[in-house]
Formats: sequence, C-alpha cells, structure tokens
Amino acid sequence: MLPRQMLCLAAATFVRTASAGPGDYVFVSYADAGIRTFGYAAGVEQVRGGGRELEQSLNLGWTPTSRWFTALYAGWYADVGEPTSFYSGSWWNHLLLTAPGSGPVEVGVLGVAERLRERDAGTVITLGPTLQFENDRLQFNINPLLEKYVSGVDAAAASLKYQWQIKGLWRPRIELGVQGFGDVGTWNHWLPASQQEHSVGPALFAHWPLGEHNTLKSDAALLIGVGAGSPRATLRMRLQQEF
Repeated sequence: MLPRQMLCLAAATFVRTASAGPGDYVFVSYADAGIRTFGYAAGVEQVRGGGRELEQSLNLGWTPTSRWFTALYAGWYADVGEPTSFYSGSWWNHLLLTAPGSGPVEVGVLGVAERLRERDAGTVITLGPTLQFENDRLQFNINPLLEKYVSGVDAAAASLKYQWQIKGLWRPRIELGVQGFGDVGTWNHWLPASQQEHSVGPALFAHWPLGEHNTLKSDAALLIGVGAGSPRATLRMRLQQEF
C-alpha cells in the first residue's frame, strides 16, 4: 500500500471513531444573558465487538445575549485498547429564535464547527434545530442534527443524528428523566435498521446553588443500545458550573 493510501486509511478510521460520541450529552438552550459556563463531560461505551471506547471533553462558554450562546470545546478520545489522546477542538454557537417564555415551544438552531486533530480527517460541521417543550411538571428536548465532513478523506453526504430527553422534578434540586441518542445514516438514504445506532436509558439531573449567579449542575445517564448496529451500553456524565 502506498504511503498516501495508508495515511488516508488511518485518517478515515480516526474519523469514524471520533464521531462515536460516548461523551455526548443533550444540548439545552440558555436564556439568560451574561452567563459563563465551565464544563467537563465524559463517557465510556461498551462496543458489541468487545472492549470499551472512552471520550472526555472540556468546554468554556458564554451567553453574550439572552438569545446567543457560544462555547469552545476540546475533546480527548480512546479507541478500544488505545491510550487517550487529544482528537479535536470545536466552536459551538446556539441562537434562540423564539423569545424565552413566549410560547409552549422554545425554538433555536445549533451550529458546531469541529476541527479534527488529523489533518486529512478534515472539518466536521453540525447544524440543526433545537426544540424545547415545557410545562409545570416536565421538560422535553429534541435536537435533530445534520453532521457533515466538509473536507478530508471522509467527506460525504450529511448524516442525520438526533438527541432527546424528558425530565421532571423528583426532589428539591434533583430531577429524573430519560435520554436517547441515535444515528440513522445519511439524511437522504437511511441505513438498514440493523446498522443504525440507537441508545436510550434513564438519566439523573442535579444542581447545587453556590451563591448568587453561581450554580453547579450535573447529569448522568446509563444508555442501552437498541439493535445490532448500536453499542451494548454507554455510561455518560457531565459536570458544569454556571457563574
């Protein structure tokens, strides 16, 4: 195999594993101006072929206005049997299209530009709407997202992914809920059901006030794969301080 072909194969493998996302979490919009956030997210995924994949990320965010959230992320990843290493940096932006509290549905749009570590792996663009429904008892979020490699050896049609959650108050400062994540393949040509990825499971949410405009939040979920194309199980968590 020629050196160039070997490099492309390595980069393609890196791209596929980098999008696995055991550390992914459901994005929920921010509606207060001036909030700063510092967060850590991690996840471990039990793959069906044996072994575990690990992912970690750090992020620093800010809401310049009540309708705009922006953040920088750095991510680390470990494939099965490999050490953890840096794999990408990304810039997140979320715009709230509806006024907070103006109706039963809060609509926004999320955009992410991710630059992968390997030069030939290219850049990944993620774009899609965020929808939040809320009443006195429950909050429901669903985010259908298109993910496309716009450069590199894996450039192709955009993949359709989704994330959702339902949660409700259980005890003071503690909420219980359910989360789900999935990937059905390219948006215009879905994979066979046996090759799609779907995971769902219980989630726990908690927050602790640390002072005025200072709150520590956490959430965690145990997700079970549905179908042969999904991981067996994923354990994910996130810890975030808002100040």
